[in-house]
Amino acid sequence: AALAAGDLPHVAELDLSSNGITALPKREEWARLPELQVLYLHGNQLGSLKVAGRLSALEKLLQERQS
Repeated sequence: AALAAGDLPHVAELDLSSNGITALPKREEWARLPELQVLYLHGNQLGSLKVAGRLSALEKLLQERQS
């Protein structure tokens, strides 16, 4: 069975870098990760990053690789 965001309610840091992601999930999906504080998105094909709802509360939201 596939792993869903609702299966990971205690995840605080999530690395989705270099996964070929072109769009972010809807606001309702991010609400299923209430403990999320750090999200890595670098190396994906996101044209723009529309931060809405839950994502705006993140401690760190990294779209570009930090040097």
